[in-house]
Amino acid sequence: MKTRLLIVNFLLLAYCVCSQDQGNSIEGEFYFRYDKYPAFSYSPNPTRMHKVNSSGTSFGAALAYRLQMQQRFFLKAGIGYCKYSFSKMKVYDPIFGETNARLTLYMPQNTRVYLATPKYWYNCISINIVPEYHFALGKNWLVATGLGIKNYLTFSQVYSFKNIESAKSRRFHYQGYSISGQFSFFRQSGKVMFGPRIIVPFFDCYKQDNIFPSENNSLSRSKWFQGLGLGISCAYSLKK
Repeated sequence: MKTRLLIVNFLLLAYCVCSQDQGNSIEGEFYFRYDKYPAFSYSPNPTRMHKVNSSGTSFGAALAYRLQMQQRFFLKAGIGYCKYSFSKMKVYDPIFGETNARLTLYMPQNTRVYLATPKYWYNCISINIVPEYHFALGKNWLVATGLGIKNYLTFSQVYSFKNIESAKSRRFHYQGYSISGQFSFFRQSGKVMFGPRIIVPFFDCYKQDNIFPSENNSLSRSKWFQGLGLGISCAYSLKK
């Protein structure tokens, strides 16, 4: 599934960039997104079970090319950066109670050390495809509703620790994908459109991370809904 999504995104991105339709435009976007991740349990050793609840505030920016397919139907494809974050933890340990940090198996200089991280994030390249429909909302305003499909490729990972320097790694791999509803409200002024965007996550699939005990980065977790995003975008029409 993830491979097919990634290939489709690349092909649509190439198609949009090569097109010269007169109704096309270029759009830049900056956004924040809050996600609540489903709770899960794992056993760091045979005698204990940890339960993890986490959430994250991520942000990103993207540049896209919007291709007019029909009068009101558009296909938008682009690439961007995303800081994919897990920034708040609640971990329950049956012996020590609740903490705000998650146990990691950190290995500096070929040693194995258990440390707890209160937050961590993945620096990602995002590859984005958005089919969208436009309709007028009064004079000089329009609404764009779309289905955003993002694939994430992480190129570096950062784990924060208390009282010591954050750990960084530079593994490049597929991090996951997201499908969300997008609702944009554009103010039109000549060839420029700008305005806010609401992002409603529908489904997310994201990789496990083998820096954490009992996890394998060939496996994934997923969630439905449980999030909200806000952004601002500006588009410039290429129509002569």
